[in-house]
Amino acid sequence: MKSQPVNIILGICFGLLLYWASPLIMDTPLPFAVVGIAYICLTASGYLLLITSGARISRLIKVNLDKDIFNELNETFPQEEQYRSNEYSVNLPAKYNFRGKTRNSWINCLAPFRSTMIIGGGGSGKSYFIIRHFITQMISKRYVLFVYDFKFPDLSIIAYNAFLKYKHLYEKPPKFYYINFDDCSRTHRCNVIPPDGMPEITDSAESSRTLLLALNRDWIKKSGEFFSESSINFVTAIFWFLKKYKGGQYCTLPHAIEFQSLHYDDLFPILGTEPEIEVLIGSRPS
Repeated sequence: MKSQPVNIILGICFGLLLYWASPLIMDTPLPFAVVGIAYICLTASGYLLLITSGARISRLIKVNLDKDIFNELNETFPQEEQYRSNEYSVNLPAKYNFRGKTRNSWINCLAPFRSTMIIGGGGSGKSYFIIRHFITQMISKRYVLFVYDFKFPDLSIIAYNAFLKYKHLYEKPPKFYYINFDDCSRTHRCNVIPPDGMPEITDSAESSRTLLLALNRDWIKKSGEFFSESSINFVTAIFWFLKKYKGGQYCTLPHAIEFQSLHYDDLFPILGTEPEIEVLIGSRPS
């Protein structure tokens, strides 16, 4: 039975009347025992009417809220059911419950390159329900991906199978590489300082800064200090010299590590033969 507003208002009015008017019975010429019993009954009746009417008000408010589509069963609301796609989009199929029925819906990420964050606890299904769809759909739309596979080879298998299935769609046939730091017998190799990727000395400086700040996280807070900047300049000079020497055939990280291990009396004269880095090695370590 739904509570009617009229009944609730009448209950509150009568409750207030009985509760506050009950002391008036004290002035009647009735026996003391009768007056006491009547006072208790009137006060209790008024109080109970107020309590009952207040409870019916809460029921009425709840009934009205239940008519709001965003509070159906206190947990569901209408969701996107239309499939929207473009050349960049990722579309995730989903299901949701609304008004006691299970309905199909779509999560349409129309611009995933504008940053997409996926948050969930361990084992919540992030990879299975979301990440794998991102990988397969992006490859089918000719994206170039860099996939960090924390649980190798789970995502690598998904990416490789999608690569085999959709590689014919690319204008230029793509290649598939993977780098495994845990098992070097099952990994591709790459040069982190390729000479072709450093056409200007500023590129060499950026490479050295990135490498050293990754190795020394505290240096991020020490930007501009002498010791950190001089180390970056020194590595910049090493990279740029190797890039210029014999067409860059020795411009690799292992060669750079071995080269900088030379004694300073031998190293700095060699670096000084390259005019562009002479200013970088002006302050030599003692």
